[in-house]
Amino acid sequence: MNKDAAKSTLLVLSTGCLALYLIVSWKGWIVFSFLLGLIGVFSPWLSEKIHWIWMQLVDLLGMVVPKIVLTVVFYGVLFPLALISRLFRRDPLMLLEKYDSYFIDIHQDSEKEDFTKTW
Repeated sequence: MNKDAAKSTLLVLSTGCLALYLIVSWKGWIVFSFLLGLIGVFSPWLSEKIHWIWMQLVDLLGMVVPKIVLTVVFYGVLFPLALISRLFRRDPLMLLEKYDSYFIDIHQDSEKEDFTKTW
């Protein structure tokens, strides 16, 4: 494992703790940030262990979060749009049972040019 990666992970965690302090104003976040910084400077072994634990957590979140986001998008956006379109749409394929036939009569005279170059 790269020691620079472990140090950068601890730096990110320390910065995150400081950001949480700015949001929540709990002084424990400053202490925790300071401890993470000291671990990053003085203990490469412990830095690598914290980095490994953090990467395992990131892998777990990487498997769970996309499913949650896709579920929210499906049931929050696509499903309501589908229901609304069902309520207000016409029947372009004539699938309802109010029609006698699925065919539409077109009253138009066909000419020779209509069949020569169809595409």
